[in-house]
Amino acid sequence: MVVRYNGHEYFSFQDKGIHEVFTTGSKFKTASFKSITRKLTSSQKNQIVEILLDLNYTDHTGQKVDWSTNDFELADSIKILAEHFISSLGTMKDTISDFEQLFANITNQKSILQNYSSKITEANYIDKIEDFLNSKDQFVVTGKSIVKTQKFIKKHLTKAIEYKRFANQVVTEIQKAGKVNDGITMNYSEFNNLYEKDLESNITKLEQLVQSIKDDYFKLMKDSANIMTSNYQALQSKVDIALSTLKKYPPELNEQNERKLLDLKKYAIDRIIKEIKLEYNTECQNCHFTLSEILNYIELAPSKNADLMIIQNSFVIESPKQPEPGKPKEPKKVKFTISKKVMTVKEYRLLLSSHLKVLAGAGDDEKVEIIIVD
Repeated sequence: MVVRYNGHEYFSFQDKGIHEVFTTGSKFKTASFKSITRKLTSSQKNQIVEILLDLNYTDHTGQKVDWSTNDFELADSIKILAEHFISSLGTMKDTISDFEQLFANITNQKSILQNYSSKITEANYIDKIEDFLNSKDQFVVTGKSIVKTQKFIKKHLTKAIEYKRFANQVVTEIQKAGKVNDGITMNYSEFNNLYEKDLESNITKLEQLVQSIKDDYFKLMKDSANIMTSNYQALQSKVDIALSTLKKYPPELNEQNERKLLDLKKYAIDRIIKEIKLEYNTECQNCHFTLSEILNYIELAPSKNADLMIIQNSFVIESPKQPEPGKPKEPKKVKFTISKKVMTVKEYRLLLSSHLKVLAGAGDDEKVEIIIVD
C-alpha cells in the first residue's frame, strides 16, 4: 500500500510523518490509500540487498538496509547511494587541483551515476529497479572505483605530489648546474608519462622511479661535495698557517687582517661537508646547499685563495717610520707570497690581481720593496 498525504507518498509505516495521518479523523480523510500490485521477486530483492551491502551502503549513507526493507525503500536506497557517489566525485574535484587530469578514469563516471539519481515515485520504482538490475555491474564497478580513488587520495596523493615536486626540482637543479645525467633524464620522462597517464595505478612504479632520480642526484651531490670539501680544507689549513704567522707581528697593527682571516676561515669551514643528507629536496639537510651552489663554491675556491694572498700581503710587520724632513719616503714593503712555482695561467692571473689590489691607492711614483715569501 502507498499512502498519499499532504503532498507526500509513504510506502512504509516507519516513514517519518506517516503516523500523523492517523492522529485525527480530519487528517485521515485528507489522505488517500492505494494498493500496490506490482512487487519485486525474492530473487530481485535479494540481488539488490546484496549489492547495497557489498557497496557498504550503511557506511556511506548512515542508513540501514536489509531483507526487511520494502521494495520502494530499496529503489530509493539505490538513488541515495548514487547521489552519495556523485557528491563524493564533486568534493574530490573541488578540493584536488588537476583532479580531472590525474583521475581521468573516474571523472566521466558521473554520467553513469546520474542514470540512477532521478526521483523515485510509486509509478516508476519497479521499472527503476529492473533497469538497475540490468546494469548492476556498471553501477558496482563505478561505486567501488570511487571508493578506491578516495582511499588512494587519503593514503598516497600527498606523497605522489611530493614526488612530482621533487622530480621537477632535480631536473631544474641539474639544468642550473649545467650537468647532464642520462639516468635522471630517462627516469624523469617515464615518471611524467605514468603520472599523467594513470597516477592511481602507477604509484608503485612512480615510487621506484623517484627513488632512482634521488639516488642519481645524491651521487652528483656527494661527488661534488667531496671536491668542494677538499678545496676548502686546503684553504682552511692555509688560513691557519697565516694566523700563526700573524701572531709574530704587532697585533694592534693587524686587527683588520686578523678579522679578515677569521672570516675567511669560517667561510671555508662552512663548505667542508662531512656527509650529504637528502630528503625529497634538492638541498642537503646538513649543509643546506644545492648542487648548483656547491659547484659554484668549487669555482670560487681559487678566488678565495687569492683573497688569502691579499690578506697575507697586507700584514704589517712594523710601524711605518715617518721620513725625516727633506729625506725621500721609504719604499712600501710588499710581501709576494708564492705557494708553488708551477701553476695554471688562471692561478697566476689571480696572484697578480691580488698584488695589484694591495697597491690600490698608491701613486705611480711611489716605490715598493718586494719581499718574496715561499
